[in-house]
Amino acid sequence: MTRNIALAGLLLSLTALTGCGPQSTPSMVNTTRPTLAPETMMQQVEVSQISDGYLQSVAERYKRYGTSAVKLTLGYDDTSKTYTAMNAFSDLASTKNRLAKLGVKNVTAETAKIGKDEKAVLWVTFDAVTAQAPEGCTTMPGLDNNTTRVLGEYKFGCSVDTMMVQQLYRPADLQGNSTMDAGSGRRAQTGLESYHTVTDAEANEELRVFERSEIQAE
Repeated sequence: MTRNIALAGLLLSLTALTGCGPQSTPSMVNTTRPTLAPETMMQQVEVSQISDGYLQSVAERYKRYGTSAVKLTLGYDDTSKTYTAMNAFSDLASTKNRLAKLGVKNVTAETAKIGKDEKAVLWVTFDAVTAQAPEGCTTMPGLDNNTTRVLGEYKFGCSVDTMMVQQLYRPADLQGNSTMDAGSGRRAQTGLESYHTVTDAEANEELRVFERSEIQAE
């Protein structure tokens, strides 16, 4: 009888331990990172509509998403007698200078021929990167107006990532910054150099006391 009770206890112990084994249930927590989506941004505007407000919006958009030089292409009718090549080059130079004052200095410019009697237009093009929620992320149940969604399909943390990427001013910052100002390194080295050159005797000697009269300017 005692032996049977012992065997039963052993079996119960082994059964309990199996609960500590590896779990095969998929995680319900999102474990992937937000993704970056490269794209090309292009805007088109008539030359007569190039205002300070328009260029300000271009500058802000570039500062936020731009990853390459801004390319300005001014299309004009080279047979026109009212808007000549000289006008086109002048407007390109002016636009480039105005963007530089707004902080956009990495700019290339060129002219292009367009159809006869068409209005002169400016194309602004640059490579950009935007941020998106991790692939496969869906909206939190209850926020997507879909009451039939199974909760098990949702990864906890997806909505947080989605809202986070929407608040990033410059999505490219998610890539990190592997560069360091060379001047910062030199300053740090200079600050530490004195500790490397001080001898033990100098480090342990008594501190000199200065009188005010010794340091006060006459």
